[in-house]
Amino acid sequence: MPWSCLLCGSLHFPEQDGDEEDCIPLQLQRLFGMLQLSQRRAVETRALTKSFGWEGSEVFQQHDVQELLRVLFDALEETFKGTQYENLIERLYGGRLIDYIKCKAVNYQSEREDKYLDLSLVIRPFGSSTIMHSLDECLQYFLKPEILDGENKYYCEQFDRKVEAIKGLKFQTLPYILTIQLKRFDYDPKTFNRIKLND
Repeated sequence: MPWSCLLCGSLHFPEQDGDEEDCIPLQLQRLFGMLQLSQRRAVETRALTKSFGWEGSEVFQQHDVQELLRVLFDALEETFKGTQYENLIERLYGGRLIDYIKCKAVNYQSEREDKYLDLSLVIRPFGSSTIMHSLDECLQYFLKPEILDGENKYYCEQFDRKVEAIKGLKFQTLPYILTIQLKRFDYDPKTFNRIKLND
């Protein structure tokens, strides 16, 4: 029996387009519809996770939200290949960072562009007892340049020597929708255990 996809507005036929239970956009629409219209405090996500292949053992494993989002985005990108929505995830969530190194004593700077779909920000920097108190602080720490000096000097091939340098990140473009994941898990050096930060 044919079914209609609200995303593209087309009528789909199982023999050529697959079953509606395997259509990720349709299952996302149904999930958001249930979230908006249901009187229940929670809604079932099994149909969505099944549509992008999480069945069997994956159902019983604990996954974090960032991992779920990346698996979902990969599945959607595969679903949209060859359609007008082929680059939808990139257009909505894609941004670009510049990873740079700038030498202090010599005139040399290196830049590399990196794409991202989300940012992972620390709440407590490794080895520190200081906790970030706002998203603004987390972003400032993420963009704070690192000084490469002493034993950690940068080897500059152009001048064939180690020099002091500044290494950091800067935003080239921001996405339409900026997705941020806060790194809530940390390592406790006293107990050698992984701990969850609830700040």
